[in-house]
Amino acid sequence: MTQTLYVGNLALDTNDDSLERLFAQYGTVVDVTVKGTYAFVVFETPEDGERAIRSLNGTETGDSVLIVQPSHQQRLPSSKRSAMGKIQVSSVPSYVEWPDLQETLAAAGNILQSEPTEEEMSTGDRSWLVVYETVEQAERAVIQFNQTQFRNVKLEVKFVEEMRPATPPSPHQMQMPGHQNSHRMGAGMGAHRSSQIGR
Repeated sequence: MTQTLYVGNLALDTNDDSLERLFAQYGTVVDVTVKGTYAFVVFETPEDGERAIRSLNGTETGDSVLIVQPSHQQRLPSSKRSAMGKIQVSSVPSYVEWPDLQETLAAAGNILQSEPTEEEMSTGDRSWLVVYETVEQAERAVIQFNQTQFRNVKLEVKFVEEMRPATPPSPHQMQMPGHQNSHRMGAGMGAHRSSQIGR
């Protein structure tokens, strides 16, 4: 049984070969896929993966701290993968524009929607609601970014809810003349050491 690891906070010049050389010290690497500042590394056995996590997670690489953890994509049941996930990101400095924040949060997965909340902290910082394509990606974002440094402040990231696509009512649930339709058209939108993830 293989084990897939998520590796975050990589330097932009990291490539598949250099990352494979690093992780091969801890076991047999089956596959490496680098995607910008994060990557997925597949080990031949879970034991190899755990060895790499113990040795590399939290280690300094240049001016950032490496994140190495199990990939949630392989551990969550398929029933959850059909749903979207929403998180709330707080303590975002007021001068930070969404594209800058999005670039960072996109390392956890595909962002479908985002909007600022009406909440404004006493410091003037802002809060954002962010919807990921899957629950696994939202949970990964919480693990990866909560209490991490961004623009010299610590972000607060929490999971808000699971969201499932709206589905049309079945024929027997359709509104009948003189009766109120009470059918809901789908559900509502619905500790790691610090690491440097932004400048």
